[in-house]
Amino acid sequence: AAAAAAAAKTSVATSGGDRRTSNRPSRRLVQIREGFNAVGAREKSKTRSTLDRHQRNNERFILYLFENHPRFLKEDLCHQLYDADAASDYSSVEATYYLYRRRGGKKSLVERKRDYREMLLRGIISNFLGQPGKTPRQLVVDFIALTSNAETFADYLTSMRKDDGGIHKAGNCLSHRSSLGFLFQRYKFTPSREFDADLKEYVEGIKNKNAQTCGLNLE
Repeated sequence: AAAAAAAAKTSVATSGGDRRTSNRPSRRLVQIREGFNAVGAREKSKTRSTLDRHQRNNERFILYLFENHPRFLKEDLCHQLYDADAASDYSSVEATYYLYRRRGGKKSLVERKRDYREMLLRGIISNFLGQPGKTPRQLVVDFIALTSNAETFADYLTSMRKDDGGIHKAGNCLSHRSSLGFLFQRYKFTPSREFDADLKEYVEGIKNKNAQTCGLNLE
């Protein structure tokens, strides 16, 4: 009887210890609790896919500025892009092109080189911007000069084409407009009301023109 009582006490003590152990938060829960602060909340205000989309759109726009309006870019970024562009080595693209075609690739060698160049230059731009959603590493654009005229961004929106030369749907225009606002937000830049009003008018015109091109009825 004494042995049974001792065993019962041991069992109760053990089960109590298990309950205490099971009440300890997991490592993942601890990380979530530690990240529950203002910085963490702001980082979670947008999903990872949204942040990645903004990053891609900003890279494309900044590359467009480099190729068409380099005066709007900061000198450090502009110099690095010029240097990388001048030193581009396409030997790897040329060496693998035959295999690319054998595997069913449809693009010409010129197009493959163009894609390689874009990837190279966008990589530099991405490095300047830093991780999506985080504080940017370096300045990329002279925002005051850029927002002196909304036509520059409107020209960018209307210059985008599909691979077959077709015009993108209005949603693509709105996506890039949203990403421009996100770029401003990252650098804590507030454009003038005049710029916002002008850009809004351009975007509405692009949407209407897009609908007309696609044969849609706006009424």
